[in-house]
Amino acid sequence: MSVLDPLPTLQERDWPPFSALELTDALSSCSSRSSPGLDHITWVHLKAVLEIEKSVQLLVTLADACIHVGHWPKHFKDSVSVIIPKPGKPTYSTPKSFRPIVLLNTVGKLIEKMISNRLQFDMIKDDLVHPNQVGGVRQRSTKDAGLFLTNLVRTGWAKGKKTSMLAFDIAQFFPSLNHAMLLAILRKQGFSSFVGRFFASYLIDRFTSYLCGSFRSGPRQADVGVGQGSALSPVLSALYIAPVMKLYHMQAVALKTSLLLYVDDGTVMAQSKSLDKNRETLKDAYAVLLRLFVAIGLVLEHSKTEYFIFDRSHSDYSPPIGLGYAPYTGKDLLKPNLYWRYLGFYFDRKLLFHEHVRYYSTKALSSVKAMKMLGSSTQGLPPKEKRLLYRSCVLPIATYGYRLWYYEGARCKKALSLLKTMQRKAGLWITGAFSTSLTGGIESLAGLIPVHLHLQKMAGRANFRTATLSDTHPLRSILSQDHHKGAQPHPCAISQMSEAFKRKVKGTVMEIDRHLPELTESFEPVASEARPGARLMDRFPDQVIFDDCGSLLEQDALEARERDLFTIFGNVRLSDNTVYCSVDASLPDNTHCNGLCNYSCHSAG
Repeated sequence: MSVLDPLPTLQERDWPPFSALELTDALSSCSSRSSPGLDHITWVHLKAVLEIEKSVQLLVTLADACIHVGHWPKHFKDSVSVIIPKPGKPTYSTPKSFRPIVLLNTVGKLIEKMISNRLQFDMIKDDLVHPNQVGGVRQRSTKDAGLFLTNLVRTGWAKGKKTSMLAFDIAQFFPSLNHAMLLAILRKQGFSSFVGRFFASYLIDRFTSYLCGSFRSGPRQADVGVGQGSALSPVLSALYIAPVMKLYHMQAVALKTSLLLYVDDGTVMAQSKSLDKNRETLKDAYAVLLRLFVAIGLVLEHSKTEYFIFDRSHSDYSPPIGLGYAPYTGKDLLKPNLYWRYLGFYFDRKLLFHEHVRYYSTKALSSVKAMKMLGSSTQGLPPKEKRLLYRSCVLPIATYGYRLWYYEGARCKKALSLLKTMQRKAGLWITGAFSTSLTGGIESLAGLIPVHLHLQKMAGRANFRTATLSDTHPLRSILSQDHHKGAQPHPCAISQMSEAFKRKVKGTVMEIDRHLPELTESFEPVASEARPGARLMDRFPDQVIFDDCGSLLEQDALEARERDLFTIFGNVRLSDNTVYCSVDASLPDNTHCNGLCNYSCHSAG
């Protein structure tokens, strides 16, 4: 009996041929500065070659042949692994102190990106991954995971409950994925038999050469797990671990826990009015998880397990937990941390995020100080480029995770003060002003938005981003009924709250739910018509003609353009098989006025 038997077998989906549009979409997302593999073909060279239409057709044909024949050429399996030491390690006598960077052949990476884009669409459209998987899945970021966790904690507080977390790590995740199990999971999830045969060839007979300094080894076999450095690695790993997520929620219903997974970093949450009860629940949940991971060939690294408690009461009671597995057995218990670092966020017991803001504002301030070597008030970079450098490289660091602590009604005066101090230093560097200058004047001269207004602007955009998320996104499961779409409501969802209870809960998710009705547009990110390979431009590229006006025209050219459009429109009215679509937009010089846009569609009918 297989561990996958309790899960339903999905109907096999078709796999349409690749299109030129899919190739150009994948190519546009590739950085031209990535290092090449053994073929020494850079992305700059490949992009230049693929400007020729015949080259595009040849590469599309090659990609189709790889899938339908079920073969991945040996040329694409060979790679170079550059060994880089991890910074800040006390010793470099163990392999874990180094990070391998895998350099693959460029043409193969492009085809892998095309396949990855299709798998990503199917993963979300057909619910192949669990909603609480937020790593390796499109539109599911670390910030979404942070919002999900903090909202559950604050909702639990409003119910008088305390929250305990157990964070675990999967040992050697990518190299440990079992090929036979992965192929069985792909069949279970309804992928075409062509796809299964392709991955059976893709995963084996891989070789890599190790490069460390001036030393370079000969080819070594490296066909364990899924190859790192590939666009397919995060997708295959997400598909591989999805059955564990689904089976856990089937087998651990009575525990009433919440499981969240980001690639190989998992978190299980227990809530009740007693920390001792939470501890026992987490211990049982950990045992269930360990059994499921072992069943699919993965092992939890017990020494990396972390334990944390969220409690806003004045009590310091923090009972340790014994996992029943070394090193946390007998008298050696796992004690709660003072701060919990997860996905780059620094959580504290009362969700004040003082340590988080202090860490990132200090990191940003250090970057500003380091930038002083690039220019002063008399030499080096001009102010305009200093401002660009600050906004693009420093400000994103300082504001990382701001949505966890910045929301309507939040008490964040201390956090804003730290960020204002950092931005003042940046403003002094950009303008070269005296250190006694007023902060408002410095920001005005440097063209910097005050920190609180910048956060307010980004928060407004982030609120409306939620409307573009897929139907089963984890954030949708904790919103009100109107915004659930296809998501299963969580017990802590807003839809389960009374109006009186909603007033007790504070946080970003509550703010998002209040502002979403302001957006009138509707979005379907994984509509059937948007599936790669089945889109209009995928199926009928030769039957769609774009007639772009280009830049602004002089009066004579504009009149000629108008006559041409009337001619085209007249021809359309005489043809039953033609549709004419026109779009136009206008942006005013005055930034206080809104832009205008218009579209129209015409056919003979």
